[in-house]
Amino acid sequence: MISVQMNDAAADSVGTFVPVGGGGLLDGLVPGLRERAQAGVVRCGEVVVFADQVERAARPLGKSVDLTQREVDASRFHLDDVVPVDKGLRDELGVPVISEGDQRRILVQGLMLALCIARCGHSLSEPMALRCIVGVNSTGGTFRFHRVRPGEQWHSADLDGYDEEKVAVVETILGDR
Repeated sequence: MISVQMNDAAADSVGTFVPVGGGGLLDGLVPGLRERAQAGVVRCGEVVVFADQVERAARPLGKSVDLTQREVDASRFHLDDVVPVDKGLRDELGVPVISEGDQRRILVQGLMLALCIARCGHSLSEPMALRCIVGVNSTGGTFRFHRVRPGEQWHSADLDGYDEEKVAVVETILGDR
């Protein structure tokens, strides 16, 4: 089973979420995200990462970093670097600004990737629950994921507490197969 939670800002933005394309989630993803979804995830010891990020997982674990933080650090990337959007500049400091329409596009692409990655947890040799977090605001969007561990989560449980951000969390819930 896959659970999807969104704060009100994200839910208002995506409205009725219908993936683009007739062939499924992969068909609706932009090429860079499709490639990442198709490559999937791998387990490196106790850490799970994108298949193309194994070297990031192999770095020595710092004293203050737990496994969840390590996975979030290794999997985090800017969706707006992959999803084509128009970035303007908000002010003379060069702060980027992204329209509401492009924020929605980033959020929908992130959600579709999250659904693909959450499914990857089921297909590992030892199935595991994964939690994907998509965050989008007026300056960009990020994607990250980590393994679901009791008592650990990277995001705040109060998704509506993210005042200036549209946040969606997609989580694999393992059950009897």
